[in-house]
Formats: sequence, C-alpha cells, structure tokens
Amino acid sequence: MGKKLIFTIVLFFVCAALSFAFGKKEAGGSKQPASSSTSAQPDVQADSSKRPASSSIQPDAGSAYFSGSGGSGKTIAVLVPESKGLADSEGYLLNLVQGVLIGDFTKLSAIKVIDRQNVLKLMAEGENDTIAEDNNIIKAGELRGADYFMMGSLQKTSSSFMLRIYVNEAATGDTMADTTVMCTASEIEDFSAVRKVSKELLERLGVELTDAGKKQLGTVVSDSDIDAEISLSRGLAAERQGGGGIINVAARNYFFHAQDYEQTAQEASMRLKEMDTQANSADLGTAIMYDDALNKAWQITLNDYENFYMNHPPFDLYYTKPNGEITKYADIKTGAPAKFSLNFSVGLRSNKDSIKIMESVLQEINTKLNATKMREKWGFSDWPRTLTLFGGPQTIHYDIEAVVENAQQQQLYIGRFTLDAGLNLENNKIGADSMQEQGIATPEITLEEGVDLEGLRIRILRVNGIDAEIAGRDGIIKIVQVDTMPKAEGASHFSTALAQEEERRQKALAQEEERKKKEKERLQKAEAMKTSRLYSRWGAYLGGGPYLEGGAGFVDFGFEGGYGLFDFELGASMLLGIHDKDNPDKYGNVSSPGFNIGAGVSFFGEEWLLVLGGGFIFHSISGSIESDETSTSSDSDDSEYETLDSVTVPYLQVRFDWLIFRIGYRLNFYPAETYIRFFDADSARKFGESKMLDSLFFGLVYLF
Repeated sequence: MGKKLIFTIVLFFVCAALSFAFGKKEAGGSKQPASSSTSAQPDVQADSSKRPASSSIQPDAGSAYFSGSGGSGKTIAVLVPESKGLADSEGYLLNLVQGVLIGDFTKLSAIKVIDRQNVLKLMAEGENDTIAEDNNIIKAGELRGADYFMMGSLQKTSSSFMLRIYVNEAATGDTMADTTVMCTASEIEDFSAVRKVSKELLERLGVELTDAGKKQLGTVVSDSDIDAEISLSRGLAAERQGGGGIINVAARNYFFHAQDYEQTAQEASMRLKEMDTQANSADLGTAIMYDDALNKAWQITLNDYENFYMNHPPFDLYYTKPNGEITKYADIKTGAPAKFSLNFSVGLRSNKDSIKIMESVLQEINTKLNATKMREKWGFSDWPRTLTLFGGPQTIHYDIEAVVENAQQQQLYIGRFTLDAGLNLENNKIGADSMQEQGIATPEITLEEGVDLEGLRIRILRVNGIDAEIAGRDGIIKIVQVDTMPKAEGASHFSTALAQEEERRQKALAQEEERKKKEKERLQKAEAMKTSRLYSRWGAYLGGGPYLEGGAGFVDFGFEGGYGLFDFELGASMLLGIHDKDNPDKYGNVSSPGFNIGAGVSFFGEEWLLVLGGGFIFHSISGSIESDETSTSSDSDDSEYETLDSVTVPYLQVRFDWLIFRIGYRLNFYPAETYIRFFDADSARKFGESKMLDSLFFGLVYLF
C-alpha cells in the first residue's frame, strides 16, 4: 500500500477523533432512563473501589483468560465507529460499541488499551505539521503511542444493524483484522454482538483465549453493568451532539447516572468536570459584550431542562402476569366456541434515583444562572416554578397499548389504557405522584380452534405510540413485568397540597365550563331570537284602558314594528269621557280623536317582549259643554257644543307583550292651558304649567 494512501487513512481517523473531541455534531442520541443519583458537584477523584470499564490497567501475566503472551508489548487505540444512517437517538450505540471493545481487550488480553480520554488527548496532540508529510507517518503514529488503531462503522439497514470493525497497523496502515456482524440494537445493548467482534479480533491478533476467556465472552452481562455502560455512552453521545445552551442537560443527566456505577464512575466524573469548566468559561468576561447571546444560550438551557424531563419522566411501569377464567364453555351441540377473559394490574412507581438526578441538574442550572447576576434582568426569576413539568397531578400521561399472546406469539387481544403521573417542586425538591395500581380486564375473547392457551402473557406493545422496546431504550419509561405489584409508594409530602391544588383546579375548570355553557346558551338563544317573531316583528294592535285621574278612558289601534332592540308604533287614538271628576255637572262629556306615534327600546325573551318608550299623541279635544247661564236656569237643559282645543301631548310608556296579550302603563303630559278646560283652575295651578295624566292599558297584538 502506497504511503499517500496510508497517510490518507490515518488523517481521516485523526480528523474523526478530533471532531469527537471538540464536540462537533454527528449522529448521536440522548434518551435513556436513569437509575442512579449523585451530587450536583462531582469530584474527579472517583472512589478507589470503583474501577472504570475503559481502563489501561492490565491483568496479570498469568491471566486465566488467555495463554501465551496475550499480545503483550502492543498498544491499541479504540476509536468510535463511524455512523452510517443512524438516527440521533441511536448514536449512543457507537460509544457503547467502543466502550465494550475497550473493556474486552483490557480484560482478555495483555495488549495495552489506551483509554478513551487518552485516545482523545494523543490524537489532539498529533495534530501538527509532521502529520502532513508522507515520510513522517511512522513518526506520527509513534507520537500517538499506538501500534494499532481499531476503527469501523455501524450501519443501519431496513431491519437490523451491520457492525464492521477492523484493526489497522499504525505504522503501515495495513489491516491486521477485520470482521462484520449483523445484529439488532438489543444485541448491541446486551454486549452479545460486540463480544462476537471482540472474540474474532482477539484471535486474529494472535491472542489465544482459554476456555475461561471464551466463556467470559459468552457470559450474560448484569443489568447494572449494562445500565452503567449505556448511561455513559448516552452521555458521550449527547455531549458530542451538543445543544447550544450553557449546560448540556442530557449529557449531564447521563453522566450523573454513570458516575454512580463502579466501572464508569471515574470517566463520568472527569466528563462532568470538563463540562463544568466549559460552562464556567462561557459565563466569564462576556456578560456585557455578549449579553444577548448569553441570554439566548441560557434560554436554550432552561427549555432543554423541561423538554428533556418531559420526554424522560422519572417513572417506571409495572404490570403483573395475567389471570384468566372461562366465561363461556364450548357448546358441542351448536358448535359455539368457548370464551375467556384475562385480568391483570398495571401501575406507576416513581424512580427515586432519577428524581435525585433531576434535582442535581436543577441545582447545577440554578447555581450557574445565579452566578451571572442577570437572572431577573433576563426574565428568569420565576423559573422553574412556572414550568409545565411541575404542574402537579396528571401533567404526564402514558397511553399504553398491550397485547395478550400465547407462547407461539399469537395475538389474541389488543387493548389500550392510560396512566397519569405528575411532578411538583417545593424548595428545589421534586415530589412525584402517580397512578399506583389499576386493574385491567379484557372483554370476552373467543377461543379459536387450534389456538394454544399455554403460556398466555401480557406484553406491552407501545407507549405513547412508540414501540415499547424503543420507549425503554430511549428513556420514555422503564417497563417491568412482575408476579405481584410492588408495594405502593407512600404519599409524597406533596400529595395533600397536590390534591388540594387539583381540587381547586377542577373547581375552577367546572366554573369555567359552566360559564362557557351559559354563554353558549345565551348565544344560541340570541341566535334563535333573531329568527323568532319577537326579534323581527311587524303587526297590528288593538287596545284601551282607563286614565287613573280624570274619569276618562281611551281606545287605540294601529301598527307596530321592531327589530332587536328597536321598536316603533303608529296608530289612532280616542280619548273618551274627559270631565271634571270633582264637578261632573260643570262640563259635559268630551271626546278626543287623534293619532299617536312612538318609539322605544326592547328587551325580549323567547315568548315575551318588554318595551320602554315614548312618543306623541296628536288630537283635538271637543265635546258638549254646559254654559254658566244655562246652568243657572234650573228649567233649561240646552247644551252648547264646541271644539275646546287641539293639542300635542308627549307621553312615556312601559309595555309588556306576552304572546298576543299586551299590558302597560302610560304617562301623558298635558299643557296647562288645555288641561284647565278639563279640570278646575285651582287644580291646574296646583301642578304648575302642565298636568300629568297616567293610564293603564291592555289589548291584543297580532304579529304578521
């Protein structure tokens, strides 16, 4: 292989590693449930009892896992595989592959493995002019301190992953070993796929594994070891992916988890310390010049906190194995099949370790945000109290889809149910409440012929529309099947307050619903009135009634119209029998034909109308009057008839129409010079220049 080609290969992987070291974004993921806690300020010096998984410490020469030299005297640098088609949420698999390979080569051979931190350091130091010269490639390799570089790729196919790993000699670029494995994400997570690669590469590099070494590679890995490596890998992937904020919430969350495991504690602590250094440097000396940029960066961080934990809430899902009963036995005569039903229990439990991690990340954000002295100016004074994340009960919802299947994975029934949970914040302490247990019963299931009922089980298919395996892997929720539900959690110290708050909230919601209901009814009623005869009305009326003073009455008829609030009328009016009630013999009967016009404001219901209005009556008062001379002659009964006056009389009225019936009250204002003709002068002077004459009226209205 030519030197230029060798140089190109080495330069490519140098650049790839540098990109990783400086946080350049490539495919990576950030979602994984947490299972441990730590303090907000990690110490780079891990406990001496904790041994990192990726270590350069070598086993004794007499290791039981290999025979012979085991590759002693050689040094290898394990690089992160290249991503080919992986989604962001799957990027952690790249770091997981790297971590498992480092652990296997460290434990099962005498080859010196450069740990992850030193790989980055050496690759960064090698970025100098000598690497660009063809005749210095060997020198560059020696500078990095590695005899071999392990590299490769993880490619996503339509249904699985293709993991290819190969080992190149640093000095020549020649490939010393190369292997490819087809696998699933689960097989990468449980280390089984990567250990197939480890076995193949170790043997090709001349490491003779003993039976114990081969057995070690086939040993089932404990859940805690898997959780440790996955947490660390997710943190590395989240760190590589970046986020744009001052604090990388996802990376810090995962490193806090990894720090609590013995084999990953040291590396996680170092990563946290590096993140603290970067975050602190972003705040120093730039608050004035780059105030707006810092504001935006902090806004991203605060948003990231809520978004991350809304998508990774600290709750685990438990469900029991099903119990079944025959609800209807098969009928041999009719051939009707048997039917049965199953019941099981589901519930949520808060993950206390994950809650502590949330509190630790929250403390980190608050400490660094307060140190800026800009919290109030930037408008972050109420954060995080106002977050939806801490909205109390029923803030977080899990829509669960489950299937009943037999040992042959035949699906007999698919059902759905919902579980609710919530978080609350008080004095920077997070409290959790959730649905503790809910009984689920399937409807009757027909026992089809040939369907085996052995090994019936409940399997969770999807959570919030996401495949359950992916939901568990991405940290949406941890799913555990149990024989019996775990002991119910005691009420958190927020439960009473949460219940009271929920009661107030429900009451407020009920009041708001009632208000909306009434408003809707009002609008519907108003809309109905617009089409009713009362709202838009035209009609004729006939009525009459007595005056309450003056011994007179009236009759009127006419037309009215109206639309909505407005009303008007036009009609003829006749005053009857006006005379002086105190001196009935002094004047004769007086009639007053005329017409009236008026307008008003309407208020209406479904079958009634109230009108407040007024107008004018135009009429001429005439009648028979007995003269003084005639009245003094006892034997004379002649009367003199004459037109007394013409008058325009204003009036006010209140009218209530119910269906076709009308009742009301009207007040007329007669001028004194006219009114005095009806009554005695003393009465007129008593009321000044005008006289009020009030009346009641009733009648019928016919609307067209």
